[in-house]
Amino acid sequence: MSAEVIWQFELEDGADPEAVAAELRRRLAALQPVQEAAVSPPQEERTGVEILAVIATAVVVLRTGRELTEELTLLIRAVRELVGEVKGVKGAAVDVEGELVAVEEADPRRLAEAVTA
Repeated sequence: MSAEVIWQFELEDGADPEAVAAELRRRLAALQPVQEAAVSPPQEERTGVEILAVIATAVVVLRTGRELTEELTLLIRAVRELVGEVKGVKGAAVDVEGELVAVEEADPRRLAEAVTA
């Protein structure tokens, strides 16, 4: 069984969206808990802020909630690092039951409940 976790990555002004998308796809796919990483084409929000719209990652949902929470903890930590390491990315947020939550505030227990609901 797998669960899909949706991320949005905000780009810095002047960032190359295609290059950032390729780097995020490569880095996300290499993460331990990630089974698959799909990157959608860059989009712009109404505010005019350039957004790399939806970065979807499917993580393996193990048999117990504790193991899923541990994998999501690793994924959240890795995404926090990506924000600081991938040139052109200035922020990330995860979709938790339709609400975007900044990666700095993401709670793996709440995310685990949301992806298994």
